[in-house]
Amino acid sequence: MGNIRTKTKNLFFPAVFFLFTLFFISCSQTLPDIVRVDYSVIFEYKDEETAPSSRLSVMADSESDVRRYSAIRLVSNDSGFVWETGDILKIQETERQWAGNVNFIPPENQIIPSGLYELSFINADEEEDSISFTVTYDKKFYDSLSSDVPDLMKTLNGSHKIAIYDENGKMLYYGNRDAELQTVRGIWNNYREAKFFQDIWYSADKSVMCILPEEDVALE
Repeated sequence: MGNIRTKTKNLFFPAVFFLFTLFFISCSQTLPDIVRVDYSVIFEYKDEETAPSSRLSVMADSESDVRRYSAIRLVSNDSGFVWETGDILKIQETERQWAGNVNFIPPENQIIPSGLYELSFINADEEEDSISFTVTYDKKFYDSLSSDVPDLMKTLNGSHKIAIYDENGKMLYYGNRDAELQTVRGIWNNYREAKFFQDIWYSADKSVMCILPEEDVALE
């Protein structure tokens, strides 16, 4: 397959904050600045009748100042796909910091390739740090519907969460779907500002995340 170059799109992704909780997976490799890379293939279901869209989330644990990073380049060695973007998600927590992007989208009619990748960060001085890592995941989700996800995830020892949002898309809650959140009434009783919610599933190794369709918090 020839070399395909694409730029990432700036997509609305309200779940980026809970995605951060799924990091610290996948491969690790020690380099002077980039300590390790964590990834997740995200399948997002817009409704109950169509197959999901997919994207690749890649975040790097960096020992250098992520504020100086100005661009990211991600290369799939096996497919030749190349993503480049200046849209960098930067997260700092105590003495640790991460940088990356959650919206690496494959070319039209293509899937996220498995295999070896190279992630590079370019800073303001045009200096570059790179790290290699391997992406492996279960591709059966491409042919799934949202109703298939719970059973598919059970075969992968998956975990189930819920994300609840207000009318502006602000996240009010992300966590376990406890007994009190099993029904729309229960969600509304606990979060009176809730407008919609989404069920979230992720595999035990965190290589796959499924974001199910939005459901309104509307009481009859």
